[in-house]
Amino acid sequence: MRDCSFSLASATITALIGPNGAGKTTVFNLISGFIAPTSGLIHFKDERIDGLAPYRIFRRGLIRTFQVPRQFRSMSVIENLMIVPSDQAGENFWSAWLMPSRIAAQEEANFRKAQELLDFVRLSHLRDEPAGNLSGGQKKLLELARTLLADPDMIMLDEPGAGINPTLMRQLMENVETLRRERGISFLLVEHNMDLVTESCDRAIVMNEGRVLADGAPADVIARPEVLEAYLGGRRARG
Repeated sequence: MRDCSFSLASATITALIGPNGAGKTTVFNLISGFIAPTSGLIHFKDERIDGLAPYRIFRRGLIRTFQVPRQFRSMSVIENLMIVPSDQAGENFWSAWLMPSRIAAQEEANFRKAQELLDFVRLSHLRDEPAGNLSGGQKKLLELARTLLADPDMIMLDEPGAGINPTLMRQLMENVETLRRERGISFLLVEHNMDLVTESCDRAIVMNEGRVLADGAPADVIARPEVLEAYLGGRRARG
């Protein structure tokens, strides 16, 4: 990575695009703390987060998903949601003995919220199904619901359209748009589906060889000669 700099406005949907090897996943890993930067600064909500552990970045409200969804396969769909909230009273040994009513109330509140999110992503009918039995698209919807339990300010989606059918992809992006509009959540997504990018995103940042090549409205950016050259092989992307 070099000379890679950009900022994101709140309540927007931004695509990070570029040819294979351009550095998109590296940017995701740097922002989310899975790779520690050797130089440069990363700010989130006016605070530096570069070098922080992923769980600390998560607790600040910046959450990422992965291209291959990660779930507890043998646990039910709703159980996968119930384990997300942090600082649950039942996790403390003494609280389990001394404050059982508080724990029960907290678990009930978490269950209601999890059920509401399953309704939102239209997975309520699969609530008790083992998560490992879901289709690829359903797993991505479950992963989106899991991120929402943490009350994020920003969600980073790694190739949300990869490997899912058009119906579920449309449902996923409808959910994203609703969250942007109604809850003010910002989204940064890596995506290769240009139809999805032009139809669903406010802005596209094009990367090539570890740097920002172009930035602007998706339809305009994709049509630029330098972007077409990068995608079609005028230069060989590395990184």
